[in-house]
Amino acid sequence: MKQKLFFVFLIQCAFIYATVSIKDTGTLNVTSSPFNADNSGTIDATEAIQAAISNLDPEKGGCIFFPAGNYLIKGTIYCFNTKTKRDIMNLLLKGTGIGRINLILTRQLNIHK
Repeated sequence: MKQKLFFVFLIQCAFIYATVSIKDTGTLNVTSSPFNADNSGTIDATEAIQAAISNLDPEKGGCIFFPAGNYLIKGTIYCFNTKTKRDIMNLLLKGTGIGRINLILTRQLNIHK
């Protein structure tokens, strides 16, 4: 339980830090078409979130926006384009605010680069 709370704290800090430190070069809403991530917490949103990240231009980067809700994540999310295997420069994960977004992880967190 302590690991999950610490991770949620880190994610919330990352949202705040990213908001002030990275230039927004284009915003994609994970709940909008064609990504259609479920924010009810009942359907796995992993593929939709990854599709949004992979849809960003690797050179310009951009913002992945999470509207308020609960996002069930059963798989691994990579911070690079999974089609081209290129890192995304200036990747910003942004939400509607602390306490309004919950990332529900069903397995151990692994950071992949």
